[in-house]
Parts: sequence; C-alpha cells; structure tokens
Amino acid sequence: MKIFLSGAEAYRYALSNEPKQKAPYLLQTFYDVRRKDKNDIIRMLNSCEDFILDSGAFTFMNVGKKVHWKSYVDDYINFINKYDIKHFIELDLDYVEGLEKTEKIRKYIEQKTGKKTIPVWHAKTRGLDYFKKTCEEYEYIALSTMEISKKGVYTRYDENMLRQLVKIAHKYGCKVHGLGYMSFKELNNPRINFDTIDASSWNGSIWGNMTVFKHGKLSKKKAPSNLTSKQISKKDYETWVKISIEKGKK
Repeated sequence: MKIFLSGAEAYRYALSNEPKQKAPYLLQTFYDVRRKDKNDIIRMLNSCEDFILDSGAFTFMNVGKKVHWKSYVDDYINFINKYDIKHFIELDLDYVEGLEKTEKIRKYIEQKTGKKTIPVWHAKTRGLDYFKKTCEEYEYIALSTMEISKKGVYTRYDENMLRQLVKIAHKYGCKVHGLGYMSFKELNNPRINFDTIDASSWNGSIWGNMTVFKHGKLSKKKAPSNLTSKQISKKDYETWVKISIEKGKK
C-alpha cells in the first residue's frame, strides 16, 4: 500500500535536502500549490517517486469567496499540462453542482489534458452500478471514505462496504485510492486493501502526539514535553517517511 503524505508541512519537507525527509509518495491540492514558486514545485515533484494532485475543490468551496468554476478548472488544466502531472483527481462537485455537471467538468479536463482523471465515488450520489461502470472505464479511482451531513458532521463509511467496493474494483483491474484514510487499524492489519491512501494526520504536533513505528506496527505516544511543535512535526514526518517506504514495498 502506498501512503501519500499530504498537507502544507509535507510540501515544505519535500523541499528539504535531508534524505530522511524524502517521502516516496506525496499528495498536494491544486488550491495550495497553484501559486507556489515554479522551481519549488519542480523540486517537490522530483523529490518523490509518485505524486497525486488533488483538485482542491473542497478547499476552494470553503474559502468564503464566490466560486468561478470555469477559470478555476482552466487553471487546473494548465497546471497539469505545465508540470506533466500523471495522476490528478477530478473536481468532485456532486453535492454542490450535481453529478451531471461534475461529469461535464471531468470530460472537459480529460479532453484538454489528454489524460484520464481519478474519479471520486460517493455513496449517496453515484451508487453501485455507477461504481462498476467507473471501474470498467478507469484504471484508477478514488473512494470518498466519509460523508458530511447538512449540519457539518462527518461520518466514516462502513468498513465492510469499503472492503467490498475495493474487491469489486480489483476484479476489474482497477486501483483504488482511499481519500483521507490513514487508519492505524488498516495499516497494521489491512482488511480493506486500498492500493493507495493519503492524509495529513501524520502530523502529531496538532494533538501533542508522536507516531511510533516498531516491528512493522504503528502506535501513538504522548510527545515529550521538552519538544516544540516544530520538532514533533519533524520527527513525525521522518517516521512516516520510513512507514511509507516500508508499506510501499508490500
């Protein structure tokens, strides 16, 4: 399983010259990197073996500004073409613009880039038949692993459902990415068997915790009180680089 480290801190560490901070797999959102220095973007892309570009549509929708999807999509396309991005996620706008418009945007991106996007499947808007059809048409898809209610409450999808969906996808020869699914339970004892996952939750400094990786297993411990947030983040990132390398071999 490939573990893609994401977030602003992951981007910053990717620019480091320290070998211990060279994560093999990175995910960044277009919204976050679109205005970064060109040379830094190239350095970041060259620092890893595999890279996924997320559209950043969710972030874009929540910045409190009027959404101009046409210009945002065109900028996304130009970025993909400029840096020859191989793996990029569609703008999954099912809940705000509807599935039909989401599909039109997806096809537009694919037409302008000459490459297939990574479609994102949502249980409430796409259904099982749509999932199977997507697996037939695409070699790589993403699964939204949680839903958000109208009250803003996140609910994780049932583990058994996710496992069955991944099994179906694999029967079609389709790889599956678990969006935001960095579960210690799954990493220690894979049951869903995602091909790739991502998350920014590797950074334990947010909660004052640190990740421990021993004998191939992950656990958490309370960070020593004498460490600063930056020191915790650095140590955690280096640990997750080791985890990514080890898990990526399997």
